[in-house]
Amino acid sequence: MVAAGALALAGAATSAHNRASLSIVYAGPKTWLPGWDGELGYGTYYKISNVFENRSINSWARVAYILENGAWTCSYTSFSTLTGCADSDTRRRKAYCKNNDTQTYTGQCRVYS
Repeated sequence: MVAAGALALAGAATSAHNRASLSIVYAGPKTWLPGWDGELGYGTYYKISNVFENRSINSWARVAYILENGAWTCSYTSFSTLTGCADSDTRRRKAYCKNNDTQTYTGQCRVYS
């Protein structure tokens, strides 16, 4: 089953480094007003990286994973055009991203395996 969002498959099967990786865009691409956020519903998906990417300007953004008990893991905020964190936790969780800036910009949030 594929979660809502765009699906991209890339890579080669020749080595672990070049092996295929799966990614899911779960919010955007769109215009993000200050304080807007996005999330990918709870699931037992084994995604390692959660990124807020392709932002149109350097800006503050936050990414995190949120466990079913409400605890946050892999929570990271930065000023850039790309904000991301990596997490190998396999518990059910949801991916989360937020425009933490006072400016409006475009961008998208994606999880990568």
